[in-house]
Amino acid sequence: MRKVIDTDPVSGVSHVFYADDVTGEITITAEQEVADILEENKRDFVHAPERWGDLTRVGSIPMALYNKFQREGRLNDQPWLKRWLNDSENLYFRTRPGRV
Repeated sequence: MRKVIDTDPVSGVSHVFYADDVTGEITITAEQEVADILEENKRDFVHAPERWGDLTRVGSIPMALYNKFQREGRLNDQPWLKRWLNDSENLYFRTRPGRV
């Protein structure tokens, strides 16, 4: 069984209740549709200026991913964030080319 508990209209994050009728296992997850965020990131990436400067926006991540990083204690780990942003698997979260 799957049931949406609530949805934040601003962030689009939904909390979803799952119950497995066979095992009795219950799970609550945070889910978010990210297609619009990724499309906006792609547009920004293509049209990004060549110059870098202080406080240059290099990426945009969905709120559900931000919350996951916060729970894991990753938000204040600058070396880890740089590696994550520079990883080619996370390219669609970038809003400009180059290395952070």
